[in-house]
Amino acid sequence: MSLCYSCQVKEAKYSCSRCNVAKYCDSSCQKEHWSTHKAMCKKKPNTNSIKTDSDLLEKLALACLHHGQGNYEVCEKLYFKCLEYRKLTLGCDSHLTLGIMNDLGNVYVDQGKFALAENILVECVEKRKLILGFDNHETLVSMINLGRCYRHQMKYEQAMPLLEHAVKKCKEFIGMDHPTTLTSMDNLASTYECVGNLESAESLFIEVIDRRKKSLGENHIQSRESMNSMNNLASLYIKQQKYPIAEKLLLDCLKAMQKFVGKNHPDVVGINNNLASLYHTMGKVEQAERLYFDCLMTRRKILEENHPETLNSMNNLADVYCEQGRYDKALPLYIECYEKRKQVLGPDHIHTQKVQILLGACRGMARM
Repeated sequence: MSLCYSCQVKEAKYSCSRCNVAKYCDSSCQKEHWSTHKAMCKKKPNTNSIKTDSDLLEKLALACLHHGQGNYEVCEKLYFKCLEYRKLTLGCDSHLTLGIMNDLGNVYVDQGKFALAENILVECVEKRKLILGFDNHETLVSMINLGRCYRHQMKYEQAMPLLEHAVKKCKEFIGMDHPTTLTSMDNLASTYECVGNLESAESLFIEVIDRRKKSLGENHIQSRESMNSMNNLASLYIKQQKYPIAEKLLLDCLKAMQKFVGKNHPDVVGINNNLASLYHTMGKVEQAERLYFDCLMTRRKILEENHPETLNSMNNLADVYCEQGRYDKALPLYIECYEKRKQVLGPDHIHTQKVQILLGACRGMARM
């Protein structure tokens, strides 16, 4: 079932008549969503940019390049145009159309647009299961992406069976060392970590890293996937209070990733954020503050203002300021974070409620 792009609750029965991509349950939801959708809505593909399948392949390669570089907004627009073209030339159910849908959904996850990502990935998984089969490689890839989307939304009960199935079938059909198998294992490990199963998470992370080292040799240090797995393992070590091991992993990752993708790539900022978290936990507040500040400034620049990771950095920096007694700096950040989380996640989301509690506590301390 495809959900309404606006309310994300009711079944979508109607498509936007201009682009035939966005779907809604009724006209009121379509009107409400128009302010968001109009920037991407087109009557037809831009024939100046995509006239032939060769043009399409060029745009897809460019979109893939921008995705790898962390240029999510440019990447989203390219994939959207490609999806329009494929829907008009091959229809909505072609496996080639579904491939672009999957890629666009993956970009939405990276942008923190989880409702849009879930909607498009659920549709992609269901159609791929019907057309290609439940255990087809492309179906499994969409399952992994959907599981990742669920995990980011803290929907662990939905994420876990998808990822466990993907890991099992990937091992069975394409082998233990295939990149898709390792990606599925990495995502499952992250989900185990989120639900508190740290021992299983650690075992999987280590296996993924070892297999990538074996497969890529010395080149594994130039692999974003390898470095991200090491970053994930370091985050787990922080929770396990294995601080020296975590610090070494993070510093190694940071050095390699900065050389490979530059200082302002989202993955590099993620490593710096984990390093700040480590220093914060160890009581090295000044070092944590500098890193959290840099992370927030960079995320404001390269991600959207309302991106979940930008808001996390905002929350983290406010925490440090509050601990230092610098309430004049903490309060504006807490207020901004609360208002934006309330807008993006809703007032009842656990992250919104958490920052509301922190805001209240900070206000109370500031009055003392």
